Amino acid sequence: MYTKLSPVKKAILYSFILTAIISTCLSVHSVHAAPKTQTTAAPVSDESSIITYYATVIGNYVVIYKDGDTEPMMTTDIDVRTLPEADKKLLKQGIILSDETAISNFLEDYGS
Repeated sequence: MYTKLSPVKKAILYSFILTAIISTCLSVHSVHAAPKTQTTAAPVSDESSIITYYATVIGNYVVIYKDGDTEPMMTTDIDVRTLPEADKKLLKQGIILSDETAISNFLEDYGS
């Protein structure tokens, strides 16, 4: 009942089995991989949302504005020259912060 496989057929069979195992592992890994999330608030496109605060740059430093105010409510000691280019770009566009907790989280993330 048992037939002996030739070395070539064994190699082909093992190749298929190995390919199936690798494919399964990669599929499981991609399903369980954690999505990459941004730690700062992104600009809100929903017009019904109320923007409370935003962070931007004046000179070389990060400042926090309350929406509608012409003067910053806070000037930080975070020097934008020390930040990565992607962060500089986001800050120049303005990062929306929904409340005081978001401000605290933002300052923790960028200040360290």
